Amino acid sequence: MLIAEISNQHEGNLAKAKSLINIAFDCGADVIKSQAFMPMDFKTGTMSRDFYSQCQFCLDEYKELVDYARSLGTDMFYTVLSEELKELESYCYPKKISAFQSDKLSIDELRKIDNERLIISFNNQLFKTSVLKKAKCLYAINYLSDWDTKDFGKSLVYNKKLGISDHSYGIDQVLIMIKEFNIPVIEKHFYLGDQVIHDGRLYRDCIHAANPAEFTKLAKAFKK
Repeated sequence: MLIAEISNQHEGNLAKAKSLINIAFDCGADVIKSQAFMPMDFKTGTMSRDFYSQCQFCLDEYKELVDYARSLGTDMFYTVLSEELKELESYCYPKKISAFQSDKLSIDELRKIDNERLIISFNNQLFKTSVLKKAKCLYAINYLSDWDTKDFGKSLVYNKKLGISDHSYGIDQVLIMIKEFNIPVIEKHFYLGDQVIHDGRLYRDCIHAANPAEFTKLAKAFKK
């Protein structure tokens, strides 16, 4: 499974969000992912609160984007960061839990939520993945860090079906990982190649995102 993470590249513009979904699917994404939140609940962002207020959609708009993705023949889901939007978790088939959220879960809690529709990221607590038999688990590295193939190889001791959430610059590093390992799931940020700037600040998710040409190359390598 190749996941295109469009995050907030849409800047709160519903038409641009649909364009991101459409083009990502055309470039080879199996499924599209974004974030659903109320601005006051966004704890890990690097931009101002005004930016996230601008990017917020209402519940019906989030659902509209899921329906649009399905009309194209793909699917869409969210990391849901606000209780007010929890309804989306039942509206979407896949359910994503971020590394920021998984850090707070105990082993017993993970066992209870383990199921086929769950996609969950981990940073430094990879031992927890050993209790997950049905969920798709992703190893998330720090932003703009290069992959350490030896370190990833060691992590497979815990879970042989471990995927990756790639935040490295461009696609060179993830292509190396594809060549060295039989990775079942890859999550990569996707953008249209335009730089999102708000109040003079570049949106971080543009820096480690793949543009359409790069994502197409990544999809071909992943599905070879």
